[in-house]
Amino acid sequence: MKILISACLCKERCRYDGRDCFRKEVMDLIAGHEIVPVCPEAFLGIPRLPCEILDGRLIDSSGKDLTEVMQKSIANILDCIDIQTVDLAILKARSPTCGYGWIYDGSFKNRLIYGYGLFAKALADQGIRILEVD
Repeated sequence: MKILISACLCKERCRYDGRDCFRKEVMDLIAGHEIVPVCPEAFLGIPRLPCEILDGRLIDSSGKDLTEVMQKSIANILDCIDIQTVDLAILKARSPTCGYGWIYDGSFKNRLIYGYGLFAKALADQGIRILEVD
């Protein structure tokens, strides 16, 4: 089984604040499978300003719209990973790129709304099954 996973869940310090979100129980569960760690946001730099989704757009906390550059990053990732061979994606909850179901509302006030991060939406549009991990 080929599993796409948010790189921050694999101990990669790629979050906006330079930390990871390592989840040993997730790594134990997927051991023995082909794992492809990805972070669509990492090219923005580490650390970087936090981002949220506002009206379908990826906005950083200074108000800069990063939607187009993120869509290019996502397209590049999809081209590089041979998406047709991916069986499952395990993504970081509430992320503006990887969140699947609940994301922050763009106010930068810790308010959640139902929605999808840009990368999660692209994967769902390709028919990839997604599991979200907090």
